[in-house]
Amino acid sequence: MVDPITDCATYNFTVKVYPSGQLYIACDPLDGNLGIAGDGVFGFDLPEGITTERATDIARFLNDHLICITYTTL
Repeated sequence: MVDPITDCATYNFTVKVYPSGQLYIACDPLDGNLGIAGDGVFGFDLPEGITTERATDIARFLNDHLICITYTTL
């Protein structure tokens, strides 16, 4: 049996815009990306029609309340 391995990284959440105009929240690594991400980045797509103000509120909430993002290999 292999022990689980957990990787942890901290991120800053910012509102960004796809070329289509749809808003999303980007996860910008602060101290290195999770290994599972490789050279990629994480993001959260937001519902169509969400306002910039509401998206910013969500990003602020994530920054204020999440310590880190983790990934566990089982």
